Amino acid sequence: MDTTLYDGADEFDRFFRYYYARKVLDSNEKRMKLFIASIKKFYRFLFEAGYINQQQHDEAMDCIASSKDSWFEEMHRYDLGLPLGGPLTPYDF
Repeated sequence: MDTTLYDGADEFDRFFRYYYARKVLDSNEKRMKLFIASIKKFYRFLFEAGYINQQQHDEAMDCIASSKDSWFEEMHRYDLGLPLGGPLTPYDF
């Protein structure tokens, strides 16, 4: 699969939802926040350096903003050994 730099923003969801919690050693909310901040800074650099345009930058930031809560939720579900893919409820604790 050929993925362009611009298409990479669409892969954030798959990475954080299906890979990060399961495959990254010592994954936790603090590290995920740092990782997300680094990605946002990287995309800001790409925009400022002219590799992507304003629309592409904004779409990447929107993808992160609209999805990050569900990424944290999936990580918590995985940590608790719960089925993935649904919202947490008070009964899950």
